[in-house]
Amino acid sequence: MQAKFEEYAKLLVEVGVNIQKGQNLVISCPVDCAWFARMCAKAAYAAGCREVIVNWGDELLGREKYLHAADDVFDSVPEWRVRFSTDYARGGAAFLHIAGSDPEILKGVDQDRLVRSARSSGEAMKEYRQLQMSNAVPWSIGAIPVPSWAKKVFPDCPEEEAMAKLWDAILTSVRVTGDGKAVELRPTIDHPDTLPLHSLDALVKLVQTEAIKMADAAALTPLYITIPDHLTVRCFGRPDPAARYFRQVYYEAKATDVPGFRDGFREQDKAIIELRSRFAPSEGVDYLLDLLSRISKDSGVATTDNGVSQTVEARQGIALKATVQLRPRVPLRPFRTFQEVEQPESEFLLRMDEEGNIGLFEADGGMWKLTARQTVKAFLEAKLADLVSSEAVFIAL
Repeated sequence: MQAKFEEYAKLLVEVGVNIQKGQNLVISCPVDCAWFARMCAKAAYAAGCREVIVNWGDELLGREKYLHAADDVFDSVPEWRVRFSTDYARGGAAFLHIAGSDPEILKGVDQDRLVRSARSSGEAMKEYRQLQMSNAVPWSIGAIPVPSWAKKVFPDCPEEEAMAKLWDAILTSVRVTGDGKAVELRPTIDHPDTLPLHSLDALVKLVQTEAIKMADAAALTPLYITIPDHLTVRCFGRPDPAARYFRQVYYEAKATDVPGFRDGFREQDKAIIELRSRFAPSEGVDYLLDLLSRISKDSGVATTDNGVSQTVEARQGIALKATVQLRPRVPLRPFRTFQEVEQPESEFLLRMDEEGNIGLFEADGGMWKLTARQTVKAFLEAKLADLVSSEAVFIAL
């Protein structure tokens, strides 16, 4: 059993409170379990603990206090006791509570005294409890059998046998075997990480060759593909009852190579470059390139704007004057979603200032984003037609 006790102590220190090098450890322990506190302290120092501080307790003395102490004792908590816990917590100490007590130790004690003591302690130790409950400080509890507890659990067994059975139950529950291989019980089940993708083509191929097979093998079909926004497509499966209803997200495709477009005025040269590099070819692009070709930087430009349409007067040389009425709205298709699909067209307000700078401003209230998502959905439905028709894959916005 010695090997199991040492493994249990090591588990509580290295995994339970995850003691770090240079960190203090405060152990609260009944005097009857001093042997195990020493074992925990040894494990803590072996792990690099700075100092082990032990806060001893004696439940028999505690009972005597509740039975015979002055009545006002239970309405306050000594300042030193508050400072002890709070100061160590503020300093980043870890706290290990070794629990082993007689379930009936307080039988016959005045309940009013117990309630008042708990109330005053709760109020005085509020900061410490908040630090503890918010995980600002690492803490853990380790149970240690004592004869009175063991007999309560196994009343028909002799004391020695009852203690052995309770020890066996505790060590089994924390997977301590004595072979030195006790590890943390992980709260989550292993599963693949979500694979980041950057194209619809990659998503289609992986769904066809990998995800659908994984889902079939785990009886978790159908797969679901959603398009939460114009730059994102996500593929996930059904909740898995065998994995605490975890829902596997297989892939997330992001359109990271989309140049996009920013509203505002820009100089003619920059506007020409952007029209040729950030927009799909269209009649609107041709119109703007033709307009800009008629205005040079050294031309005088005068504008008249009635709020609906704008007239631009470009002076060329001294004698020649050209007057052009700008279209108030121009349909354009900036590259704003996945490159594999047709870029959504939307209208832009067109304006030009007196310096000849051209201004383009989105005029559809962002409705192009819905069009982009619908276009991506149609693309995926076509590429995954067999899986969609067999209801192995569902695609939704």
